[in-house]
Amino acid sequence: MPVFNAIRMLLQSAVSACGYRIERKYDFGRYRLDVLDLVVDRLDPLRSDFFFVQVGANNGEDHDQINAMIRRYNWRGILLEPQPDVFADLVRNYAGHDRLIFENAALGYSDGEQEFWTVPGEHGLGSFDKGVLRRSGFHDSETKQLLVKTVSAQTLLAKHAVGHIDLLQVDAEGFDFEVIKMFLAAGSLPTVINYEHLHLSDTNRRSCVEWLGGLGYKMLQAGPERIDTVAYRSAPADPQPACDEPNKFATLHNFLFNQRGPSLTAK
Repeated sequence: MPVFNAIRMLLQSAVSACGYRIERKYDFGRYRLDVLDLVVDRLDPLRSDFFFVQVGANNGEDHDQINAMIRRYNWRGILLEPQPDVFADLVRNYAGHDRLIFENAALGYSDGEQEFWTVPGEHGLGSFDKGVLRRSGFHDSETKQLLVKTVSAQTLLAKHAVGHIDLLQVDAEGFDFEVIKMFLAAGSLPTVINYEHLHLSDTNRRSCVEWLGGLGYKMLQAGPERIDTVAYRSAPADPQPACDEPNKFATLHNFLFNQRGPSLTAK
């Protein structure tokens, strides 16, 4: 045991220098405390006007952080899923939930169409960036290219007359920061944003935290595998920043279109 502890301490010291930590994983099972649940509880999820948007809704069951809440609280909201076959499963799995709006599309910089990469049989894996699939261990021969419909955040919010978003759920396989920027550029400040940071580069992950922090959000790593970030903004959703803050909304449009990630161009 002393030798094991010495080795563990040496490894811990080495990985700490790179921003990592070694710890024993413990599964609390059904007793696990979920920070997203705690934050949502603060918003009075039983409100009749509670509204959510889910980008990358998959089939409404697999790897879904909010499907249980959607059903439990009978929420009203929009679910986007670009893959036609997965979208059909999504609609079928929510049969009878008439307060939901389904969009067979991906969120994009503009309305139109875009190349999208998937792995047949892997419902939870699809991206504008083929590199995400490669980094997940799939060879190019295992991937499939689709041409999917894209809709901008501005079009989506206007089409459905969305006045506010209580919860924005994003699982976009490396495109998450871009999705968040699109909603911010559209003038939307969701009270809670839950996004997957797993496939974000270190630079984009830091930038996302800085942008959200500058808009009044507090964040915490979350999810069963701790690959998500929950961002919560307790201040009123007022798009006008305080006088001593940089006017992020005035510059966000330029930031969005001048600093796009590689997602839309990778082949």
